[in-house]
Amino acid sequence: MSSCQCGVLPGSTNLCDDGRCVCVDCAFELNVARPNASLIPVKGGRSRRTMWIAIVAGAAAFLVFFVALQFALVLWCCRRRRHRRNEQDTSGGAQQSLMPPRVGSSRSRGPGRVVVENFTLDMLHASTDGFSDDSRIGTGSFGSVYRGTLLDGREVAIKRVEDSDQARWRGTATERRRSTRS
Repeated sequence: MSSCQCGVLPGSTNLCDDGRCVCVDCAFELNVARPNASLIPVKGGRSRRTMWIAIVAGAAAFLVFFVALQFALVLWCCRRRRHRRNEQDTSGGAQQSLMPPRVGSSRSRGPGRVVVENFTLDMLHASTDGFSDDSRIGTGSFGSVYRGTLLDGREVAIKRVEDSDQARWRGTATERRRSTRS
């Protein structure tokens, strides 16, 4: 530190590491005011620690926001599902809902909308005379097909799946979609 011939620049020891300093050039006469101590950055800790605190706080805030968003989405889906179940329970029978046209139905309501009706087993049982042999019009790959007449007079074909074929029935949505298209 004392190797400077014309002296050390005042305050330069705070700017340099390992005991180094800035020497004053002997060719120039400098009238340098001593820098304010509050303007000189403190070595190490304070600013770096503040930066890490800000990064960690930002990441934690993002994580909390993301978890809250996921929770709100799950809550919304559960309420929506519960609301739909309540609608089905209170309808007491045939419920009409709007489904995309690829699901298929025999009744279309304007472009891009198809009305799909849901019926209770009791209603289907009554429309086919208790799934009697007289109402049977054929046997498909997953059970028997019955002719029925709904309360409003429409004639329908009803496929009754046998219990042993339940697993296969769930896996073949294509046949069901194709058979319900008008």
